Amino acid sequence: MCTNRLDALDPAVRRRAAATFLFERPNDDQRRAILAGALTDLGLSERDIAQLVTLTGPTNARPYGFTFSDLTQRLLPAIILDAFPDEPVTADRAMDTAGRMQATPPFRGEHMDGVVHRAGNGAAD
Repeated sequence: MCTNRLDALDPAVRRRAAATFLFERPNDDQRRAILAGALTDLGLSERDIAQLVTLTGPTNARPYGFTFSDLTQRLLPAIILDAFPDEPVTADRAMDTAGRMQATPPFRGEHMDGVVHRAGNGAAD
C-alpha cells in the first residue's frame, strides 16, 4: 500500500503495516540532478540550473521546496510547452515559469505512529 495521506488511514491498517517509509522532498542536489538531466541538453548552463534549484527550494515565504512530481510532472513539461512549437527553451522563460509555479504544500495531519524508515534518496513524494 502506498499513500501520501498516512493520517487518513484506519489505525488498524497502520498498526498492521510491516514497515512505514517516509520519502522526503528532493534536496538541492536531487533537484539539480533532475533539472540538469532534463535541461542541460536544451542549452541551460550550470548557473541557470543553480538558479532553478534555488527557485524550486524552500524560501522565506514557503518553508518547503518542490516535490519530485512538481518537478517532473508539472515544471519540466510547463517549460517545454512554453517553448513549443517554434521557440527554443531559454533560461529566462524557464525561470519565469518556475517563479510562477507554486510548490505542492505538505499535507497537514498528525504525526505517524510507530517506526518510520527514511527511504533511499528521498526522490519521491
